[in-house]
Amino acid sequence: MLKKGDILLIRNWFDPFCWIISWATKSKWTHTAWILDNKWLLESRSSGVVKRPILTYLSLKRRWIYSCKAFRLKGYKTLQIKNSMQYALKLRKKRHYFKFLWSLFLIGIGKRRKSSHMSCSGFVAYCLSKEGIKLHKTKNPLDVVPGDIEKSKELKDVTAKDLRYF
Repeated sequence: MLKKGDILLIRNWFDPFCWIISWATKSKWTHTAWILDNKWLLESRSSGVVKRPILTYLSLKRRWIYSCKAFRLKGYKTLQIKNSMQYALKLRKKRHYFKFLWSLFLIGIGKRRKSSHMSCSGFVAYCLSKEGIKLHKTKNPLDVVPGDIEKSKELKDVTAKDLRYF
């Protein structure tokens, strides 16, 4: 069973926009979400930071659309994760779609973002960095992409053990 603070990497097989994200980030993973509890997750989307049902990605009916991989922070205190998630919940607000496209373009050409828009993986990395947890040792947390999360030494893969479709 997934736990609060687990990170979900997601691949959408059929969305052309996700193919662009995959190209820009040089990763097969196109989205990152953060597990709040056994029913809800938190994610940064083009429209802003939102709370959504876990079944959005882990429904048996949608398994042919999404591939998922789950990671858990290793060696950190529960309080650090809890504080990071409380900070993340405070960031819930609407964002402009154009800013999201602009930041994706800048990632694709290898330039640092000047926009305040957070990518989905940058959102998780940024919130964790507020508690001293760095998913990537050299990158600015806002520049972390799903592929960086997959390779992070701060996480352990719990897909086989804890990822379940409902």
